[in-house]
Amino acid sequence: MLSRLTATGLLMALASLASARTVGDPSSCSQTSKEKSCSTTAACDAAGLVGKAKQDMAPGQIRRIAGDMDAKVEAIPTNTEENGETIQFDMYRFGDMKITTPLPEGYPAPTPPKALDIKGYPLVRRAQVKGQANPDIGMNVGFWPLFNHIKKREIAMTSPVEMEYGATQSQEKDAAPQWTMAFLYRTTDLGPTGTAKENERVEVVDVQPMTVISMGFKGVYSRGMVDTAVASLRSELAKHTEWEIAGEPRALYYNGPEMPNGRKWGEVQIPIKPRSASDMVPIKIESASIP
Repeated sequence: MLSRLTATGLLMALASLASARTVGDPSSCSQTSKEKSCSTTAACDAAGLVGKAKQDMAPGQIRRIAGDMDAKVEAIPTNTEENGETIQFDMYRFGDMKITTPLPEGYPAPTPPKALDIKGYPLVRRAQVKGQANPDIGMNVGFWPLFNHIKKREIAMTSPVEMEYGATQSQEKDAAPQWTMAFLYRTTDLGPTGTAKENERVEVVDVQPMTVISMGFKGVYSRGMVDTAVASLRSELAKHTEWEIAGEPRALYYNGPEMPNGRKWGEVQIPIKPRSASDMVPIKIESASIP
């Protein structure tokens, strides 16, 4: 990412290593921060967040449901300069992967590779470009209009870049794949919604809060990676009948081209919503006859 971390920010990041916390550690689930920091079933159980699937997850809330149940993301407090002001944010690290660019305000911590989470996301304002044809090529096509847009508005780069996908490759058949690429505003007050004056392809919109099932991954950003993860997410979701799919898959790409492919951090997500009681399929239980 084109991070705007200053030299001062980097020094503070190094100085803050002693205060770094692991996201998912039960001890980090305080009364005020438990919804933001829980990443394992054990942590969330201690915080009273397990088994509450009758409503959408609150923004910033995370619940580990499968995969690597012990994986913990390290959050390192730091700061950066934005439009002459100092803002505080968390850098994230897991193994040899790291995210050094601010996430939008209220976004939950990233999911580590091979872990599956249910997560709540807040309303976010974003600049987006839509297209058809190969989404892997679309990432290059969409990047420059979006980059020029935030440069024109003097908006600092955030992480992640979001890619929304239509049907998976196995479902597309003869239909042209569709994609939406988006750069996120850190806060909604950084600019108005609507069509960008400098480029009509760029639309600034507000995306409403959502709940997702998410799988973290490490490696190259590609449609093939997305399709593989979507299959795993659908398989896991089938075990959680209290949820149903509420939208098309999307990917969150946390790193820019400066990061080697082998160390890139991403997530694949499917929007979900609580299944209503009327949609539940009753299970018929046969009474056993007693001789």
